[in-house]
Amino acid sequence: MMSETKKIHVELEKIEDEHFIVFKFEEPLKLNLKSSKHEDIRGLFSKLITNLLDEDFDLEYVKETSVTEVLVKEVAEEYISQLSIDLNSIKSDQDFIKFKQIKSSLD
Repeated sequence: MMSETKKIHVELEKIEDEHFIVFKFEEPLKLNLKSSKHEDIRGLFSKLITNLLDEDFDLEYVKETSVTEVLVKEVAEEYISQLSIDLNSIKSDQDFIKFKQIKSSLD
């Protein structure tokens, strides 16, 4: 049985003087674009994978934003594009598919 692929909107937001990529899940995930901390990036990726185990989704970058800095907008768009490629690669990985099947049979 194929389940429907959910669209998760991803938006660029400016909070105080920082730019964040915000993933609009039920509990939004945020990543500061200036963050170079591997823990922040690893934590975000881990949460995305956990969400992917629960439901199939695709990221949809929302270009409309109040952010005016062109370079920041381009970086955010490229980041989301690359992240989508990585997540699609994981979704098609045979080990991930097996793990997801096992997990769903235990739920």
